[in-house]
Amino acid sequence: MGWAHCGHDSKGRSIGYGVRAICDHPGCKADIDRGLDFACGGMHGNETSNDNDVEVCDEYFCWDHRRYNAVADAAVCFTCDVRLNNLRFHQGCGGEVDVNNECMGCGASVTVRNIVKGEDLDDEDEDGDEEMLWSSLDGALPLVRNLEAHMEKAGWHVALGGGVLHKGYSDHDLDLVIYPRNANMTDIETARQVLRKLGWTLWADVERIHTHWRKKNVTDRKHVEAWKTPDDKRVDLIFPHDLTDYAKHQPCKRCGDSGTIDRGPPADDGPCLDCTTKGTP
Repeated sequence: MGWAHCGHDSKGRSIGYGVRAICDHPGCKADIDRGLDFACGGMHGNETSNDNDVEVCDEYFCWDHRRYNAVADAAVCFTCDVRLNNLRFHQGCGGEVDVNNECMGCGASVTVRNIVKGEDLDDEDEDGDEEMLWSSLDGALPLVRNLEAHMEKAGWHVALGGGVLHKGYSDHDLDLVIYPRNANMTDIETARQVLRKLGWTLWADVERIHTHWRKKNVTDRKHVEAWKTPDDKRVDLIFPHDLTDYAKHQPCKRCGDSGTIDRGPPADDGPCLDCTTKGTP
């Protein structure tokens, strides 16, 4: 029978990548299939694709209604994400801690100082010691050039930034700016589709990135998504802050120039920022 049509879920619905469906998030009408690409946890049923004894729901969601969860080490629905983040774990063996502070993994009584919540698991690697992931600019350039070749066909360009550009290395991630080839391209999903076809996986969506920043008292609101390459390297993708405004830019009625993201769009019936600043009549 294969993975195209591979059985039924707990609700009796047909599952498999050959089964067309809509997202199970309440009110969402996004077209999906019931294959592994849209399964909560990345696997049919209540298990995750990582076989790590974490239980998730057996429903199917579009990319906008799943986010990476460190407990599951997979993209899960919002409901499972909240539930898993509220679980408590023993720092010693990694087992789940029950309401009596006993580890269900090793059976030990666990003190509060040795308990970590699920929502904090993804923070442990942020500042810890880890292997240098991007050791050189030369090592990153083939990936950037290959990504540019694919993105260009979909209406996007790729620009390199961050530590790899400025220092020649990064022990954390590679920063790339993804920007549209023209003002008519505003659908970020088309860029995400390119990444998925190349085998990349979404590691943390923009909401999760902003939540992490707020916990560190960072007020930055730029649109950043963290992705993992097929060889498990992290790449942070930065998109223009408001692609809707980008598409609405009109030529200035005074100087004829078009507004840009950097200086803001000119008003439809007024001067651009440059004209206002220079006092152009």
